[in-house]
Amino acid sequence: MLNRFVLSRKHNRDATHIQLIPGEFLYLRRADGGLGIPSLDAQLKRQRFIFMMQFVAQAQETTGRWWTTASTELLRSILPRYSKCHALDLLTISPQRHGEMIKWRHVSTWWKTTWTWWHRTSWDKRWSDLHSDERVKYALHQPIWFHSDAELHYEQQMRGSTASAHRRCIGMAPEPQRSFRLHVSRVFGLRSLADFMRIENAWPTQVGFVTRHIDFTLVDITPGQQAKWLRALYREATQIVNRLEAGDVVLSPLIRDSQRLIPYVGVLNNEKLCLFPAIPRSAVLRIVWTPKPPTKPHPMKVHWDRIDASHVKTHAKLGKRLRKVLLPIFEDLQFRLAFRLLPVRSRFWFLEHVNPGIRKCVRAIESDQHLFFDCTFALGLWRHVLDIARILFKHKPTWLDIALAREMRVRDEWTDHEAIVVDVWHVLRSVTLHFVWSDRNRCLFDGRQ
Repeated sequence: MLNRFVLSRKHNRDATHIQLIPGEFLYLRRADGGLGIPSLDAQLKRQRFIFMMQFVAQAQETTGRWWTTASTELLRSILPRYSKCHALDLLTISPQRHGEMIKWRHVSTWWKTTWTWWHRTSWDKRWSDLHSDERVKYALHQPIWFHSDAELHYEQQMRGSTASAHRRCIGMAPEPQRSFRLHVSRVFGLRSLADFMRIENAWPTQVGFVTRHIDFTLVDITPGQQAKWLRALYREATQIVNRLEAGDVVLSPLIRDSQRLIPYVGVLNNEKLCLFPAIPRSAVLRIVWTPKPPTKPHPMKVHWDRIDASHVKTHAKLGKRLRKVLLPIFEDLQFRLAFRLLPVRSRFWFLEHVNPGIRKCVRAIESDQHLFFDCTFALGLWRHVLDIARILFKHKPTWLDIALAREMRVRDEWTDHEAIVVDVWHVLRSVTLHFVWSDRNRCLFDGRQ
């Protein structure tokens, strides 16, 4: 009979199993009111993230050959061909855009999934959180042609007053203008906005930019057409620079020639900022996976409708205390009772057509409260326990105090020994609950009367 209960399994009216708790609470942490069951999907993502950190840490080295060399060469072959393209630029290029410019057919399913998942990851800190000066320097050195961040996109001219502005990266011009821009980036070494400032160490004028970047060896496109396309490129790049408030920035040669291959992203671990890829493994799981907040009421509300998040957190702390005072089996039963995870017979309504008396204990329906508190056989046991509790506490414990392990107010004469008194009550309550449950199972499954 117990095997017919499956956690979070959908069921029909004529099914032989039923869910004990809504699936939304399966993967939540104990402290948040869930069961804390490890998610297989989360563990797989965690392993993938750890491998990704190892790969990035090795792949940013430009000298020597590492175990990452094969993947580095593969990734470089599938990325768009612009100046100084690096394999780690995949961290800044969106996998959902650019069509055939990214040669997906050469990439394994693992890399496709990892690439897509990377851009969906949420971070505690991003480059937009940097100080204004550092933020500008960081943005000026990003690979600008196909960057996925909207702050490094230009806004297309709106066709109507009701249309919203649409941003796109400067590498996504229509053909043949796109191929011309990538050709200019390779010939003149234009990888980032800082490369536009190479000659003057400041943002150039339109005339100076166009004059320096006309390629007279390119016979397919006339110099006049090149100048027209270069002016369009300059306007788009200038729009990005003005948004960054970098129009008046002067870069020193050392800062201008520096490159940052890894995006500025990180997490806060114990109030300490950890930047990718130097993230502790203990903080990885929180990055890659967060359980969805539940939309259904918590199971403890069935016992008492005034239960809120603070009561749930208090009960979770109590569980830790019980595991120190008693064996884990006693704490587990208290936890299952509060979360309504015990397969009492009132929950076997779907088997009533096979066994009409399946839900009854003796005369009444076997609910949690009836089995552990109201039943004739349990009343005699609780009478002795509550007589002891009456000496220790100001009021007699009720069913809710027992089921939810609520805090009890100690009598004044026991105030100096409150911690000991509370532990004694936990022991009495938990052992009594376990005795009732064990005796019920012996009667039900071992044939005892």
